[in-house]
Amino acid sequence: MIPLVEYLLNLTDIKGVLIYLTPRKTFIIGFAIAVKAIFSLADEIFQSTQYKYILTYKFSQDHLEMFFSKIRQRFGNNNNPNALELKTAMKQILLKNSITSSYAANCIALDNTGTESVFDIRWA
Repeated sequence: MIPLVEYLLNLTDIKGVLIYLTPRKTFIIGFAIAVKAIFSLADEIFQSTQYKYILTYKFSQDHLEMFFSKIRQRFGNNNNPNALELKTAMKQILLKNSITSSYAANCIALDNTGTESVFDIRWA
């Protein structure tokens, strides 16, 4: 077993009960699964390619959060668009030159991947 996962699964609360057996188990189990997944993925990638490291930031959900932030921006106070509104917003976003997140979003862009064009559109 991966030492970090073993450490997580052996954490106890103040009464000595293993945390993954208590009602607060969600974080421990989720984090342990994420660690195991990244280590398994890294092992597979390192064996099948010549890569020496993995940029785990690219596995982050921040890009998805920025996309949803952009969708919510399109509707002002309406946080729950219907299917037609969502379809229209996605078309508008895909045709825009950039996707940027709101200043009030709960994430930040650490690189410029979110500001690049989604499609390379060239007019003939």
